[in-house]
Amino acid sequence: MKTNNLKLMKATGIVVIFVCCFWIGLGSILDVLNATVINGGYMKWNPERITWQRYIISGYLLTSVGFAAIISTLIYKVLSGLKKKVLFTTGNAKLIFLSGFVYMFMVNFRENFDFAVNGAMEKTFPLPDMAVPALVFTIFGYLYTIAIDIKKENDLTI
Repeated sequence: MKTNNLKLMKATGIVVIFVCCFWIGLGSILDVLNATVINGGYMKWNPERITWQRYIISGYLLTSVGFAAIISTLIYKVLSGLKKKVLFTTGNAKLIFLSGFVYMFMVNFRENFDFAVNGAMEKTFPLPDMAVPALVFTIFGYLYTIAIDIKKENDLTI
């Protein structure tokens, strides 16, 4: 029974990794390609703000792919840890904190992507969209760190 549950969890994790990579990473790549290349692109390059447009578009692309890679790595490490029966590691906690940090930048670039594509460059700072999920990642990371400390104390206990 436990083997079936472990296989089911592993299969679910692989599906989540697949969806995460393709939904976030490939979605951002297709957004950028659609805006700049496909069908002649609908991108309006503003000569006065072209540096900011390139910065926002490349930042959106890099942070989206980076976030997908971090989350995929985290899920893989958690599933590998389940197999070895070692779930709480400091590497996983660092990945959780890093994912929150990268997510903040990804949301900022994503919110400004439409403005960069249209050439208007009315930069926004989407604080609620950035702060709330990043705060959740941070809280979860601290809870994970506390669980690591508790595990270390329990391992020292006779």
